[in-house]
Amino acid sequence: VDLYQFVTPDPVEKAISNAASNLSEPITIGSSLLQGDTENAGNATQRFLINSTVGVGGLGDPATDMGIEARREDLGQALGAHGVEAGPHIVLPILGPSNLRDLVGDLPVMVLNPLPLAGTVAKGAVEYSGKQDTVRSIGEGAVDPYVAEREAYEQNREYEVRNGNIPAPNLDIPSK
Repeated sequence: VDLYQFVTPDPVEKAISNAASNLSEPITIGSSLLQGDTENAGNATQRFLINSTVGVGGLGDPATDMGIEARREDLGQALGAHGVEAGPHIVLPILGPSNLRDLVGDLPVMVLNPLPLAGTVAKGAVEYSGKQDTVRSIGEGAVDPYVAEREAYEQNREYEVRNGNIPAPNLDIPSK
């Protein structure tokens, strides 16, 4: 990934990231619909159409400039929203951290249309290259860096599944 950053000019990295992001919009549409989130499905549809045309095949992101913000959704999030537990944490070569629920959600996409997977790999490489320092810092002071990174990933994933609506903790305080 360091080599990728070194040899790829920033505008090219951005264009690759935009195109990969655009390829994931149809997945966002379907996942949002499975969750009953027609508003996000509509936004993703608009983003896909605008970025595929005005954005020259998704290389640009004029939809964001027009105020149509992206909120990525995937089938793992749809499964989580319907109560499917995350299951064991796994780390996949090239793709990075995941869990059993998300892997099961990604399998139909990989089989039916591998282009979003290719886009995800490209986007993941670009994003990871920009987050290497953060990932390293999570594990640096930890007794077990794997556990620290796993927990950070799983907590972030739960936040994504709930679209940022995390319930307040149940503080069962005994009364006197």
